[in-house]
Amino acid sequence: MKTSGLLIGMTVFAVAVAGQSFHELDADQETIEANTTVNLNCNSQCPVNSWNLRYRMPQDARIIRVNDSIGEITEYSYSNNLLELETNTGPRRNNETLRIQYRIDRPAEELKEGLYSRKVSFSGFQGRDISGVIETDNLLSGTLSNGFQASYSDSLRFQGDGPVQINFNFGEGNETKYYSFFDGFIDSNSSYEIALGTTGYQQDYSKIPVLLYDEDYDDRGFEWSAGEYSSGLIHMRREENRMKPVLTHESVHAVSSKPLKWDKTDTAYVEEGIAKHAESLMRKKLYREGVTDRRPGEVFGDRLDYVENGMRYRIPSKGDVETLWQYYNEDMDFMKDWNSQSRNREFGYAYGELIVKNHLYNNKSISGIYSRVDPDEEVESAERKWDLYSEHVNLRPCDGGSREEFEACLERINSHDYSISVAESSENQEIEVNRIDVPERRPERSLEDRLFELVQAFVIEVERFWNSF
Repeated sequence: MKTSGLLIGMTVFAVAVAGQSFHELDADQETIEANTTVNLNCNSQCPVNSWNLRYRMPQDARIIRVNDSIGEITEYSYSNNLLELETNTGPRRNNETLRIQYRIDRPAEELKEGLYSRKVSFSGFQGRDISGVIETDNLLSGTLSNGFQASYSDSLRFQGDGPVQINFNFGEGNETKYYSFFDGFIDSNSSYEIALGTTGYQQDYSKIPVLLYDEDYDDRGFEWSAGEYSSGLIHMRREENRMKPVLTHESVHAVSSKPLKWDKTDTAYVEEGIAKHAESLMRKKLYREGVTDRRPGEVFGDRLDYVENGMRYRIPSKGDVETLWQYYNEDMDFMKDWNSQSRNREFGYAYGELIVKNHLYNNKSISGIYSRVDPDEEVESAERKWDLYSEHVNLRPCDGGSREEFEACLERINSHDYSISVAESSENQEIEVNRIDVPERRPERSLEDRLFELVQAFVIEVERFWNSF
């Protein structure tokens, strides 16, 4: 009896087990006003009078007020973003609700005049639901950790389990049907529609922000590239005659980011191959419509020399065929670890495009690559990623035969007339893909043009003859 009486007179504590949490943020250019609600569950000696909690807050959070179901909690420890507290003692119960009001006095990053970006992280436990809503004026785009779902309207709503990092971008730009441009403008709805039609996937937000930079601008870190996609944004140089194809390329990365969330490797051979193929489709469309006189180049094929409208053009092959032959002949495998910043950069882009074109040549869809290669877990191993793709895609196209078979395979891939597929964005994410017919261009050629082409054809045949020895 003495033991029982002692227990009745004690306050029983439980180490808090966090259940669901909900986060409400109101963000602008200067600050974030926020509330986090955490449900606490009892996991031992239940019910209990109080809970002890250690909870990691977002970076730079300044706590204003903490409440539980009984009232305000005035005594707590807070250092290095770690909140430690004991809830108010009260009647014994199985659960408790904690509400934390705080403020983040950290300015948003200004990426361009009128465009801002923020990053915020929330702690969580695997298997425990985390959800929330972010309110900000002129919300444009964002990205979330793998496993989290998001919806965009006037606010960003998210849901998932475990810890999450959220990047979101907001501001007012020059808007078109599919893009919001900053510091410039590109009139190219086709860039998005080809990217969407090629992949069969659509980003969660309605418009893709595009930041334009002067041609000699190197501070973005892509001095070797015409464009870059990251964190829901496209960065591009202003380069005449290249902007529409490059916008198509980067739009592929934007719409592909969701189905490829599982990929945590640093490799990019298939992703860049799909983007390069879509870029080549845009180049073909522009050429056939007479917008440009530059034909798309071949992949590990012949250099194109021709005269059109009184101008002579020399279009190099994308990738050197002898280097590809050596890669196969010596059984190299550096493409398993390749990305756009690798030493073999130009070869890798061409190799990725060859993978995709070979896949399509065999009457298989690009969207099928995404849907069939979709592991349940995140993949960090380059070897594991290669094995996953190898189950559905030939990652060594035109390999495994004689030199004649090798060249004939490349010829088939380069001579194939790949269809141009387009699609329009849909609010319900149901995408209808249609092929468009862009007739082959038949420009009138002068006698000089025809003579030049005959000479070039003769030179090519001579080069092939000597290279055969």
